[in-house]
Amino acid sequence: MAVSVYVRLGLALVGLVLLVVLLSIPISIMAPLGQVLNPGTGVWSSVPPPSGVGCHSGVLTLNGSSAAVIVCVTPDGFIRIASNETWAVFYEEGYLTAEYRLAQMYFMAMMSMGNLSSIVGPSVLPSDEFFRTLLTPQVTVEIANSLNRSSFIYEALYYYTLGVNAYVDSLTPRRTPIIFKVLGFKPPPWTMEDTFAIQQLLTWSLSGTADPLAFTVALLKMPPQVIYAFYPAYPSSIQYPVYPEEWNPGIYNTTGNMKYLNLYSLNPLPPGVTKQELLDAIDEAIKFYVEGDTAFRDSLVSKFLPGINPFEHLVVGLTDEGSNNWVAVSPNGQAFLANDPHLTTTVPSIWIGFQLVGPGMNVVGVDFPGVPGVILGHNPYIAWGATDAEPQVVYYYVEVTSPDHPGEYYYDGSWLPFEVIHEEIYVKGVGYVPYNVYLARNGVVIANYSNVIIVMNWTGMYPTDEVATFLYFDIARNLSDFLNALSYFKVGIQNFAYADRYGNIGIFAWGLYPIVMGGDPRAVMLGNGHMTGSASYRLNTSPTY
Repeated sequence: MAVSVYVRLGLALVGLVLLVVLLSIPISIMAPLGQVLNPGTGVWSSVPPPSGVGCHSGVLTLNGSSAAVIVCVTPDGFIRIASNETWAVFYEEGYLTAEYRLAQMYFMAMMSMGNLSSIVGPSVLPSDEFFRTLLTPQVTVEIANSLNRSSFIYEALYYYTLGVNAYVDSLTPRRTPIIFKVLGFKPPPWTMEDTFAIQQLLTWSLSGTADPLAFTVALLKMPPQVIYAFYPAYPSSIQYPVYPEEWNPGIYNTTGNMKYLNLYSLNPLPPGVTKQELLDAIDEAIKFYVEGDTAFRDSLVSKFLPGINPFEHLVVGLTDEGSNNWVAVSPNGQAFLANDPHLTTTVPSIWIGFQLVGPGMNVVGVDFPGVPGVILGHNPYIAWGATDAEPQVVYYYVEVTSPDHPGEYYYDGSWLPFEVIHEEIYVKGVGYVPYNVYLARNGVVIANYSNVIIVMNWTGMYPTDEVATFLYFDIARNLSDFLNALSYFKVGIQNFAYADRYGNIGIFAWGLYPIVMGGDPRAVMLGNGHMTGSASYRLNTSPTY
């Protein structure tokens, strides 16, 4: 009898120990169940951000300075901020964006920086490798370091960042997003580089394409009549501003015609490379592109939490077809503007609505979480909108290599070594994984199949500051101010619509347009320096009025 009691007690103790161990050990990418299910600090204690509907006023004191602040939140989540100090407006915008969109902005920034696998695990490592190859970590540092610390742009970014971090520092278990608890993720301090990482993510989403890779496969494998069917071509200069049909009915009748499509092929192929080897290398490039650029969506949907996807369509699909805008002048001289940017419907939305009121600023519109200011909207003087222009700004090259020159490529008469960036990607549950990024004059290496090397170049792999454009839009008072702001916009070329209180209107297809000295940019080009011009860009300065 006594033995039986002791046996049962022993089994109970063993079971208790096993339970404690199980509750303390992470399961896959999840935090330990004991941490997740803790009644006081786990998922049970989470609540959504406060509704905050209505207006609230107070005094914000920071670094010895004080400012009066009024915050109003409408029932549909639109946020209005007013203050007698500009710095306080941006501080509050950062704080409130973090309060309502913390998980969204952190996951967007960490994905673009190539750090997503540090919180999600090895399933998204291809995504991290892809964005490391886009040079996001290096480019964002260069942009942040180039800022003028006495400028309006730096002030907006600095106080926005302080506001985000003030909210992060104030996080309690009840306010911590559930997904952070499930993953055991503690958000690090927000930085200006994180804001520029979101800039890079969005500009890539609005300009990145692998079409030249697929087009080259078509050139190498399909008969011309099939290519003509898949790639209809149009005559040059058929694009006109959209007039009422009765003004110019002919523009609605233009159709594609194969005579406008000049088929191009790599001729000759790089020395020692067969047609099949080139096709295999292009297949590797397409695989790298497809797996890396969609790993975030696919891994979370199918591998992360089956049946539960809190990030579904968080960022992916930003370039849905059909954005449109128009400007017009009424008979009495008033300017009108409409903008319908067709970004994918997301949960949470890719947009967050703000009105920002401060000295010299009263702007209303929508913003991307993680970025200060208003992206699309109007102030008392001007209104603006944007749609994706979609010119080709991503180019691909096959490099000339030789077994007699290992680690080098032939460019403009010389053999040059590939530059190597040694990366270490921290992967949850695995540790640091080494990853090398290889660079040539024509861009970054995205495929190396049997020493056939494909590289990619994109205008966004160089430091630019699109954030500045929109912040200067916010305080612009006339066309001259608008054009000055537009001069900062380089990547993700947009059709900017403009209207002002003085009756001026305009459409500006603005950004850096690559100049290719030879070859057909619709296809993979030979990267020997004689048929390339990927490092040469020009800024479009010929708007349509």
